[in-house]
Amino acid sequence: MERNAFPTRGKLAGFMELNTICCPVCGEEKETFFHLMWKCTFAKALWFNSSLGLRVEQLCGKKETPLSMVNPRTRYGRKIMEQLHVVSNEVEDFCAWSPPPESWLCCNCDIACDDEGMVVATVVHDDQGRIVTIKTERSHLTDPLIGEAVVVCMAAELMIEKKVAQVVFQSDNIEVVKAFSYATDRDSNFKLVNLRSRFQQLCKGFQNWEIGHVPRRCNFMAHNIAKWARETSVTGITLCNELNHEVLNDYVEWNKHAG
Repeated sequence: MERNAFPTRGKLAGFMELNTICCPVCGEEKETFFHLMWKCTFAKALWFNSSLGLRVEQLCGKKETPLSMVNPRTRYGRKIMEQLHVVSNEVEDFCAWSPPPESWLCCNCDIACDDEGMVVATVVHDDQGRIVTIKTERSHLTDPLIGEAVVVCMAAELMIEKKVAQVVFQSDNIEVVKAFSYATDRDSNFKLVNLRSRFQQLCKGFQNWEIGHVPRRCNFMAHNIAKWARETSVTGITLCNELNHEVLNDYVEWNKHAG
């Protein structure tokens, strides 16, 4: 990186003719190493969905360079080093939901089971953390693993209907996240193969997409909404003003009869 040896289009254009020097992923800017690693919309989604949970637009300034971003003596470098320190020491209680990158939406998904099956729910936030839409459905499925996969597919279908270009899906079921992330059937749970194919087929309709794992302790809002829909028998598109603030809490589980 220091020698700028990465063969980007921006570098190759200096000594050979190219049809374009724009980033082949986003097509928005000249392809440089710094753009690929930090400024590309897809790179931003990867950083956000990584274990670091970085929002690059909050770290990168217009005057930043690749070296200043990783130099521990700079303000931005210190932020990254602090994040790495937290991850490397596996701080169990470190948990905070963050909005997705600029121009992306984030779908948090979960289920709530009962004797009749389950209710699946997704809550969609924009890049400012505002709730865009909420959807729930009643299902007669009895396998929670299948339900966790179905709700992610439901979220993908909802995003296709709304013609969303860039979206992050988050689930607290690590097995579903791993299965849906794989490009092949290798190491994928056999029960999830068909749903994985369905999900990836839906994702062809997005310009960019990501799926990542979020701990349950940071995903209570989706779970609470599923429980609320189960208890009230209200499903479909739900407005925020139909729910009280206890349900719309990402860090505390809602109980209908609490207190």
